[in-house]
Amino acid sequence: MSEPENNESALSTGIPATVDPAAPIANTPPPPPVKPVVVPPVPPKKTVPLSNDPISRFRNKTEVEDARMGFIDHLMELRKRLWVSIIAVAACILVALIFYEVVYAFLLEPIRIIDEKYVKIYSLAGKPPADGHIIHITTTEPLGSMLSVIWLGFWAGLVIAAPIVVYELWAFVSPGLHDKEKGAIKPVLYGGAFFFVAGTAIAYFILAPLTFDFFLWLDLRLKVTPNWTAEKCVELLITMMVVSGLLWEIPLLVAGMARFGMLSAGWLLKYWRGLTFGSIVLGAIVSPGNDLISMGAFSGMILGIYLISILMAAIFYRKSDDPYAGNPSTNGIQKS
Repeated sequence: MSEPENNESALSTGIPATVDPAAPIANTPPPPPVKPVVVPPVPPKKTVPLSNDPISRFRNKTEVEDARMGFIDHLMELRKRLWVSIIAVAACILVALIFYEVVYAFLLEPIRIIDEKYVKIYSLAGKPPADGHIIHITTTEPLGSMLSVIWLGFWAGLVIAAPIVVYELWAFVSPGLHDKEKGAIKPVLYGGAFFFVAGTAIAYFILAPLTFDFFLWLDLRLKVTPNWTAEKCVELLITMMVVSGLLWEIPLLVAGMARFGMLSAGWLLKYWRGLTFGSIVLGAIVSPGNDLISMGAFSGMILGIYLISILMAAIFYRKSDDPYAGNPSTNGIQKS
C-alpha cells in the first residue's frame, strides 16, 4: 500500500499517521539565548556593639550601623539613656551622702584656713583665743545640720554624675549628626567642661577666701563674735562656685560666635569702655555677697574673662567674614 493510502486510512480510522523521519522540517528561527541573571552579592551589615552601659549589656543586642530608627525606636533609646542617667545621679547622691563628712570638710576648708590665719595673728599679738578658734561654726535650727547634709549630698551627686549624664545625652544625639557636626560639637563639650571646672576652682581658691576674709575682718573690727551658721557658709560657697563656673562659659560662647563670623576681637576692642563698665556692673549683680570685696572680686574676674574672650575671638574668627579685615591698618577695628 502506498503512503497516501496509509494516511487516508489513518485519518478514516482515527489512528495518527506515522511521520517519516526523513521528511524535511519547516525552517523556524532558533529561540534567543537566555542570559543568566547575575544577582549581586549582598554585603553583610556592619554591626557595632551597644554602649557599655548596664542596660545595653543586659539587653545584649547589637546596633546596625547607619540604620534608620523609627519613632518608637527613638523613644526606647531615649528611655534607656534617661534610666542610665537617673540611676547614675541617684548612685552618686547616695555615695555623697555616705561620705558627707568628706564633702562637708572640703567645702568648709577655706573658712578653716582663714580661721587658722587669724588665730596665728592673735597669738602673735598676745591674745590667743581661749578655745583655739576665731570663727565658730554653729547652727540655729534643730534640723539645720541634717538639711545641710542632704543639700550637700544632692549637689555633690549632681556634680559627680554630670559627666555620665552628658555622655548619655551625647550618645543619644550623636547618631543623627554628620562627622563634621560631631567634630564641631566635641570641642564645645570638652571646652565647656574645662571652663566650668576652671571657674569653680577660681571661686573656691580665690574668690571665696577673699570674701570670707573680709567678713571676718569686719566682724572683728566691729567687735562682733563671728558665729557663722554652717548652712549660710555652705550656701554662699556653692553659689559662688556655680555662678563663677557659668560665667567662665562666656569665652566659649564668644569663640562659637566668632567661629560663625558673628563677633570679632576687633569689635570687642573697639567698645572696650562700654564692655568694661558692663563687666563691673555684671560683677556687682551676680556677686552672691552684698559687700564691696565680693563684688569687686567678681568684677575683676569678669574683666579677666573679657580679656580671655578677646583672645578666643582672635583665634577662632573667620577673617574672610571680617568687614574690617580688608584694611590692615585698622587691625580689625573700624576707624571713627
